[in-house]
Amino acid sequence: MRCIVIGAGIIGATVAWRLAQRGDAVTLLDRALPGSGTSSTTFAWVNASGKDPCPRAYHELNTAGMDAHRRLAAEFGDAPWLVPTGALEWETSPAGLERLAARARRLADWDYNVRHLTRHEVERLEPDLLLGPDAQEVIFYPDEAHIFPSIYIACLLRAAGAHGTVLRANTDVVEIATTGGRASGVVTRSGERLDADAVICCCGRWTPDILRSVGADLPLISPAPAGSEAVGLLVRTAAVVADVRRVLIGPSGLAMRPDGGGHLLLHSDVYDRAVSADLEVSPATPTAIDLLWAARPLVRHMQQTPIDSAVIGIRPIPADGFSAVGRVASVDGLYVIVTHSGVTLAPILAELAASEVHGAVERLLEPFRPDRFL
Repeated sequence: MRCIVIGAGIIGATVAWRLAQRGDAVTLLDRALPGSGTSSTTFAWVNASGKDPCPRAYHELNTAGMDAHRRLAAEFGDAPWLVPTGALEWETSPAGLERLAARARRLADWDYNVRHLTRHEVERLEPDLLLGPDAQEVIFYPDEAHIFPSIYIACLLRAAGAHGTVLRANTDVVEIATTGGRASGVVTRSGERLDADAVICCCGRWTPDILRSVGADLPLISPAPAGSEAVGLLVRTAAVVADVRRVLIGPSGLAMRPDGGGHLLLHSDVYDRAVSADLEVSPATPTAIDLLWAARPLVRHMQQTPIDSAVIGIRPIPADGFSAVGRVASVDGLYVIVTHSGVTLAPILAELAASEVHGAVERLLEPFRPDRFL
C-alpha cells in the first residue's frame, strides 16, 4: 500500500516506522524539519499519573502507551532515547497533600504501580533532591520514564528509512486530494500532487488546516486566550553540579527532569498561565526566571544556576481534552491522529493506527474517534 504520513514529529515518525515494517511504501512529509514542531518543545514525560481529570479509558490508553514504549525499546535493543527511571511526586500544603493522596488511591484502584516512600528511600533514589521538612508524603511511580525526543525521532526515522520510507522535509501540505470521495494523495504548497492509497495526518496543531481542505472541522483548544492550556513554557538550566536521575514533580506541579550533561528541564502548569503563544521568550523573560527561582530550593548546588534557554510550545489538544484518532468517515482512506500526551502515546497510537489503516478496528481507540467532533 502507498501511504503518505503528514508530519515528522514523534507520532508521525513512529507511524511511518510501523507502516514501513508492514511493507507499505511510505512517504513522510514535514512542513519544516523533522521534530521541529511541538516535539521540540515537550517535557517528554512518559506517564499515566499526571492526567487529571482522567476517565478510565484514557488512563488505559496511556498505560498502553507506556507498555508500547517498552516493546519499542526491546525491538531496538539499544534505545538511547529512553530513561526508564520512574517519577517522584510530593506535596507540602494541606490541599496539595489531599490531591496527591486522592490521585494515589485512584491509580492504585486501577492497578497502577504506585509506591509510598519514606524519606530514607527518597534520599537513596535522589540524593541531591532537597525535600524540606514540609514534604510529608512522597509517591513513586516506578514504571514511568522520560525520553529525549530528538534522539527518539532520529532512531525511528533511520529505522523507517532502512525499510524504504522516503522523508521529504520542507514540504508543506495544503490540501488532501480526493477522488470519488476517497483520499488519493496530497497537494503541496508548491502545487505538486503526491498520490497515495492512504493518507495519515499526524501534523499536530496544524491538523484543522489540513482537514478543512476536505470539509472536516476538528476543533483544537486555541492557544490565543490568556492562560490557554495549549501554551507551555519550558526552561532549560545551565549545567548543575547535582545528580538528578528521574522526573520530579514538586509542589503545585513544578516538574523537572535531567536533560543531559547536568542540565535540567523545568516546567509548571502554574507558570504556563503567565505566558502567551506569541511571547518571544529568552533566559531573561520574567516568567522563566520565576520558574527557575521556584525550582532552585529543590536541588542541591542549584542556588546560583542560570537559565540556558527558554521556549514556548503549542500543544495540539482536541477541544474536549482527549485524543482524536481514527478514520475520517466522510473521506475514505484518510486517517487522523491528534493528541496531547503525544510522547506517552506515540508508540501505541502508531501500532494501532498501522493496524487500522490495513482494515482492523482497535477497541482501545473506540472512545477517541475524531468523528465525535466531525
